[in-house]
Amino acid sequence: MLPLIQHEVVDKNRYITYEELVDMISLSESTPGSLAVNVATFVGYKQYGFLGAAAATLGVVVPSFVIIAVLSFFIEAFKENKIVSFAFYGIRIGVLSLIINAFMSIYKSFKKTPVNVFLIVLTFLCVAVFKINAIIMLIFCAAAGVIRAFITGRESLK
Repeated sequence: MLPLIQHEVVDKNRYITYEELVDMISLSESTPGSLAVNVATFVGYKQYGFLGAAAATLGVVVPSFVIIAVLSFFIEAFKENKIVSFAFYGIRIGVLSLIINAFMSIYKSFKKTPVNVFLIVLTFLCVAVFKINAIIMLIFCAAAGVIRAFITGRESLK
């Protein structure tokens, strides 16, 4: 999803800058709703204000809602189908590769200070190894960023 959003919103149409997209991704991960909905709302608002935000949000939500509503009528028929089951295993692999691609894209764009790298490693270990809730870690990292901004000054974070 992220490469597609970046291509359409930043590279092709230039609605927002890459830095704004990275900020929006960070914000979207810590707010309710999907990434696509949050980014669409932000881009719509930036381009055309409240009406743009509403139109962009509806443009992302309505097609998915309609597709899911239609598919829900047929899910029982395909639930035990081996081919569908294997397809979902394949989809999981594809999703994992997209997540890794998104990580690499964001990783390339931020300043690699010892504190930032430490927070990445600490967060990964806490979530993957110690099974700490990812939302708690997001809150922790956001708080660490705010504290660091107050201590070192906003300019040192750029």
